[in-house]
Amino acid sequence: MNPNATGKDRIKRLLGTMLNEVECLLPGLWSREELIENKNFIDTTNQKINNMIDRIVKNLYWYEKTGWKQFIPDQDAIEKKERDAAIQKEKARLEEWFKGLGEISDFYALFPEQIVEGKLYEKLSQYGYHSLKQAHVLDVGCRSGKWLRQLLNWGALPEKMVGLDFDDLILDHAKQLSAPGIQWIRTFPDELPFADGKVELILLFGVLMHILDASLRTLIGQELLRLLSDDGVIITYNLNKGAEKGLEPFLAYTTKGLDLEELVRIFPNCFIDYEPLSQCGIAVIRKKLVIKGEGI
Repeated sequence: MNPNATGKDRIKRLLGTMLNEVECLLPGLWSREELIENKNFIDTTNQKINNMIDRIVKNLYWYEKTGWKQFIPDQDAIEKKERDAAIQKEKARLEEWFKGLGEISDFYALFPEQIVEGKLYEKLSQYGYHSLKQAHVLDVGCRSGKWLRQLLNWGALPEKMVGLDFDDLILDHAKQLSAPGIQWIRTFPDELPFADGKVELILLFGVLMHILDASLRTLIGQELLRLLSDDGVIITYNLNKGAEKGLEPFLAYTTKGLDLEELVRIFPNCFIDYEPLSQCGIAVIRKKLVIKGEGI
């Protein structure tokens, strides 16, 4: 057997196989015209992709420059919006409740007067308010203004006193009963038009227990602490938690008593002296000041 002849035969057979495979591939190959057409399509597609990338980069730069949170869903912002809506709903409920309450019960008007004068005087004395002449006083939910008049008897000055409530008629009545010089304001206690740290004594009698929304209670706490001077006190008086169940149905469903735990939530990072008195509780709240790394 001739090795050269065998090699030629093998080459012929290989070339024949390759030719057959090329013939099979020909139907799937692009013609010259198709190559030109598809090249134009590919070039156009590539240009569109590059333009799109440029736009995305420019948009991302603009988003970053103007603030990502304006465009990216922010869970905190969503929750705040929900809280704000709940607070506005609660305020609307309170306004409607106050309007109709007088026709049903005088509980709200009389409740703050249940505090024994001696107990309030004891708390004031205990926290250094033997003299009230220099104290700026805010009574939130002042009703008839009884306690402002009592503080006047104990030495407070009318020009340093403010009574706040939710109804103009109530405030007009309180003004008629009280000495001139006291300022009377109708507003919610989370929207107070006063400077920071300018109030030494805040009375908050029978208000928080009628606010059912926890977020609104929190806002009120924040606002009162904003106004409170570093050495000032907030004195609260409310039904104890669960005591509202003994009220008549209308009041039982529109009243929510407080305990020390709830006061701590409303007034965080504060010193709270809480004393339960039968079905009610009185509390003195002060800011915790830090001196040389220690709270006092």
